[in-house]
Amino acid sequence: MTPPWSGSFFAATSPLALFAGYPLLIALVLGAAGFAVVRRATP
Repeated sequence: MTPPWSGSFFAATSPLALFAGYPLLIALVLGAAGFAVVRRATP
């Protein structure tokens, strides 16, 4: 069951933001976290 606000959110958001923007944001966050882990692990 989807919440009622999800339909209006996806309808109001551009396809470019949905398919490129949000995955890029997630990739940047995960990349920064991975970099921090590697930076901390190496002396």
